[in-house]
Amino acid sequence: MEAERLKAQREAALRAQEKVEPSPEQSCASEEKRLVRLRVNPARDEVVRFARELTCAELRPQVNRLLESLGGAPAALAPSPTPPAAREPPPQPAPAVIERRESKPGGEPDRPQACRRDEERLAQLRANPVRDAVAQFARELTCEDLRPQVQRLLESVGG
Repeated sequence: MEAERLKAQREAALRAQEKVEPSPEQSCASEEKRLVRLRVNPARDEVVRFARELTCAELRPQVNRLLESLGGAPAALAPSPTPPAAREPPPQPAPAVIERRESKPGGEPDRPQACRRDEERLAQLRANPVRDAVAQFARELTCEDLRPQVQRLLESVGG
């Protein structure tokens, strides 16, 4: 009699727990919606917080790319679900310092000016990441120092 009562209590507790905890599919769906909102308005601190709280392993690569595109180092915050033997060292972020070079004869704009222009465009695209616009920017990019960040942004929007 006591055993039946304990069994019934355990079953009731399991049913209550199942109702409280969202399924992995529900969790991924809600986190995916949050990721979409963060892409629209990517504040670095919010993306870092989201990366730390992320439970959906399928979204980790996208969150990492978004964080990298904002200049963060995501490897320590949201590790990708890869086996330890297959892990590679995390990519180094692009240097923030841009070398000053003289304008080349032949009418080519000096590198710092081109990089500043590309940085401004990249900031605009981060604020409103439209896949086609990011892809076009990646093709037209003149500042090679920004290419890794642009590539990660393109990957984060599904390009």
